[in-house]
Amino acid sequence: MEYIKVRPKPCLKSQSFNLTAPPPPPLPLPLLPPPQADNCASPGGNSSVYFAQYSAAINASATAAGRAVAFGLCQWGLDSVSSWGPSMGQLYRINPDHLPFWRFDAPNSYPPGGQGTADLIDKWADPATGRGLAPFSWPDPDFLETGLFQTEAEGQTEFTFWALWGAPLVVTTELRNLSAWKRSVLLNEDALAVQADPLLAPAARLRADNATGAQLWARPLSGGRIAAVLYNGADLQARDVACTWAELGWAGASVDVYDAWAHSRVGAGVQGGATAKALPPHGSAMWILSKAA
Repeated sequence: MEYIKVRPKPCLKSQSFNLTAPPPPPLPLPLLPPPQADNCASPGGNSSVYFAQYSAAINASATAAGRAVAFGLCQWGLDSVSSWGPSMGQLYRINPDHLPFWRFDAPNSYPPGGQGTADLIDKWADPATGRGLAPFSWPDPDFLETGLFQTEAEGQTEFTFWALWGAPLVVTTELRNLSAWKRSVLLNEDALAVQADPLLAPAARLRADNATGAQLWARPLSGGRIAAVLYNGADLQARDVACTWAELGWAGASVDVYDAWAHSRVGAGVQGGATAKALPPHGSAMWILSKAA
């Protein structure tokens, strides 16, 4: 991302403009990567006001340059951004910065809220978080950390949820020297197809068991299919995580089950439901479900 700060104060970003005196176009618009306005050193008040100014300036500059620009709002999820972010940018952050830890909630952090992968999974359980998913409107959970201070199970779960949410897939990994495992994660065509599904329906958490850490998530897909994620949020124990078809609104249906990580059908005409066996701590399964013919 080409970062642009909302005020000219130190923020370890590349450019800054003072929106108390909005800059006239044209603004510098890199072809790649897309520009993203960062909330660092913000002037205070409701951020929708100054991000609207930035959106207008970026739009005018793109029009003057005669080309389309994907503009991102790095706004940390404040001020109910899901209600106005889609009207101002193509990507809008709905949580604090994602850090390469499973859980991370520093005391007195700003903005408040955990910054680890599991913290973001909890954040996305709020139905308002992903509701703005639409053409050219992507709720943004921030970078994928893929293997940085993660177990393989955690890295796979991270990618699974980003794909389930239809989120932008911005990687921090060195792509020129991928390990076989990182390649299997980042280039998983089945998960990528879920991420890019044209129905653009938001995902939802259907069940969370605080005692065991087991969770069930689902997202409607094109063609009448459903992507289901069975997630073991437990820190120490492997667990079975079950899913019933009734929970998905398919009571009485016979269902074909395709495993997006095994890249194979693991059940045909299954009645009632199915179980992902022995998911490791912080591990998950992604199934693509369709009603049997």
